[in-house]
Amino acid sequence: MDHNLLYIFQKPPKKALKALFSDLYEGATIRSKGADTLVVEAPVDPLEPLDYHDLYALVQADFDLHIAMLVVVPQVMATFDEDLLLEYLPKVPAGYYEIEDFLLTLIKRQPKTIQPLKTQLFKTLGPELVDTALALADANMNASIAAKHHYMHRNTMLYRIDRIQEKTGINIKSFAGLSIFTQLYRH
Repeated sequence: MDHNLLYIFQKPPKKALKALFSDLYEGATIRSKGADTLVVEAPVDPLEPLDYHDLYALVQADFDLHIAMLVVVPQVMATFDEDLLLEYLPKVPAGYYEIEDFLLTLIKRQPKTIQPLKTQLFKTLGPELVDTALALADANMNASIAAKHHYMHRNTMLYRIDRIQEKTGINIKSFAGLSIFTQLYRH
């Protein structure tokens, strides 16, 4: 069974928060990372997926806790160093984040994260896939035009776009996902 990782920052940490996640996710692995962060490795049931927005709202409303909650799929952790992400989790406003929103918030609020993020993405993707993302941006998110300008078949471009999401969890078919690449590599 697949797992998603939930990183929850709460200062000071509440025991009730750990108990809540233990009750919600049978078979989940919960560990502390540092003094103020919980890491929940939550099983994903494809027949009954959890709505993490609702989970965040529950924690905020029922427990009156203001947390920063980052939800990532496992392939993201192959790209981004967990320690780097957790170093900056306390520095973003309380809220629910998926990787794209979290990275955009980091780029905007913590400019010193740009170089490490850029390095990690480049190391994972290589120059060919980074160029693919930037070509898609240059073509206003039109894969056919991007392929034509780079002298490749449209299906090759689409394959590369899908590979980027497979390797990083970043969907460059969305404005937020593509913005990560333009913010990192064009500024």
